[in-house]
Amino acid sequence: MIVAQMTRWQLVFDSINGTDLSVAKGAPRRWFAPTSTASTASKRHLTADLLPSFGVKGARSRFGVLDFNVSSAVDDSGTSAVVTLNLRCDGSMRLEGQPEPERVFARLRDPDADTTRRMVAATAGGVAVEFDEDREVLGPVPLAMDGSVLELRAEFQALSSSSK
Repeated sequence: MIVAQMTRWQLVFDSINGTDLSVAKGAPRRWFAPTSTASTASKRHLTADLLPSFGVKGARSRFGVLDFNVSSAVDDSGTSAVVTLNLRCDGSMRLEGQPEPERVFARLRDPDADTTRRMVAATAGGVAVEFDEDREVLGPVPLAMDGSVLELRAEFQALSSSSK
């Protein structure tokens, strides 16, 4: 039982104060590894037919039932990476009297610990959001409780030799 609860906290964590929700907070970096080879459509955007690296379906939280999946791509040169998390929350299943989360955070990690890439941009539903490049955390991000899917995206770029 303890191992199952700890695994849940790695992936879906609602704060003790009942106002914050964190997704993939404790997921190990190796889980973010790409599952297919990326192709570069342009110098600015990585594209690929990606299979999810990992995900969760039907996780119960005080805010409702959550589903998410994470996929990633690294360009052929290894200088750019993109990590995407598709998140859905059905708020109709939240605990009685529980309000919507005040803040939602997601940890999207560079899939390779041995690179000098840093998070340079983050979006939620295509709109720029705050991020902490050191902790590799996006948020707070808006989350609809109606079961619609929110795409969170983090872009990573290699540091130039003058920035190291």
